[in-house]
Amino acid sequence: MDFSLTDEQGAIQELAHKIFQDHVTQKRLQAIEAGSEGIDRELWQRLAEAKLLGAALPEAWGGSGLGLFEFSLVLEEAGRSVAP
Repeated sequence: MDFSLTDEQGAIQELAHKIFQDHVTQKRLQAIEAGSEGIDRELWQRLAEAKLLGAALPEAWGGSGLGLFEFSLVLEEAGRSVAP
């Protein structure tokens, strides 16, 4: 059984990794923690613009229609970067 990512899944993972890596810095995390919201709205806006947040939603509902596994790749990168 082959558990390798497809090219499309790899691209999703790479894009998510790049967005989190570019945006979630130590300085940014400290600023978010010092604020009252506890969420990085700019980061989540970037993910939405990249169509990563709707990966598991059907296209008819404005998503990418990919699936839960593809969305889990995005969540994995969020956890890897400790994104708020």
